[in-house]
Amino acid sequence: MKKIIVLLIFYSVNLIAFSQFDAHFNQWSGNMQQVNSAVTGLYPKMEIKSNYRMQWVGFEGAPRQSRISVAVPLRKLNKLYELTRQGVGCSVENDQVAAFSINKIQVHYGIHFRLKHKLRLSFGIGAGAFQLGYNADKVETYYPDPSVKRQVNVIKPVVNFGGVVSGARFLGGVSINHFIPLKWDDVGVNSNYSTQITLMGKYALKINNLYELIPSVLLSKTLNAPMLLETNVKLNYFDRVFCFVGFRFSRSMYVGGEIGLTKKWFASYSYEYGMSGVNNVSFNSHEIGLSFRLNNGVIEPGYKHRTNW
Repeated sequence: MKKIIVLLIFYSVNLIAFSQFDAHFNQWSGNMQQVNSAVTGLYPKMEIKSNYRMQWVGFEGAPRQSRISVAVPLRKLNKLYELTRQGVGCSVENDQVAAFSINKIQVHYGIHFRLKHKLRLSFGIGAGAFQLGYNADKVETYYPDPSVKRQVNVIKPVVNFGGVVSGARFLGGVSINHFIPLKWDDVGVNSNYSTQITLMGKYALKINNLYELIPSVLLSKTLNAPMLLETNVKLNYFDRVFCFVGFRFSRSMYVGGEIGLTKKWFASYSYEYGMSGVNNVSFNSHEIGLSFRLNNGVIEPGYKHRTNW
């Protein structure tokens, strides 16, 4: 129980310092839809991706995060398809942190304009609901404190926008998350989710016909909070085996990999080593993932069918 109290203190400080605690997965570069809705339906295949993250293993009440997302490109309806195409998707997230429970569900829409061969300009929107639950029965204070609310359950709207420019070997974009700032008056006067602006990009550097080296970078800024910078490098072998290493500057580093179990099913794992004082009482973090990809007949001539670049 002492660990839960310490975690809540640490978590509360984190809320004050960084304004919010959005779920963030190490394997974001393989699922850009979780970062930017404009990627929805960009690639000519249906994709279902899931991740489960166990943060600070060994720490009682430590965060547990899960996410599943679906992206479906719309089939060719007319001759204008090669100039403009669309995609739809949805995502569900759950984040458990001691006495806090956070759930988010969104639907995503992306539209992709063809500027020239293999070059596209995309825009997307995600909208849904965000639920915050708080159960103070999981917390013990040294003396009974009637000012501590026993239970809170509030639901707020969540909206995000994004834009992406992509080619055969690169992708870059910007997204605005929590476009509608969320106030949690039932939890505390300083509890809120502020607007977040994220820049991201990646490039596939061809080594030979079997190997590619793919560096990715993510830069995120929440209003009235410090900036988050993260980068990783992935080695791609024949679109079937991936190895990667990443750094979340001043916070952690991680290594991992992904392998194709079949032509449609992929499994992934990453291990994260934290660089904070929490390491004294935890065994760092683990993340597992499972993906399903199915070409549904939407084919663009000359397009390289990447599986998870």
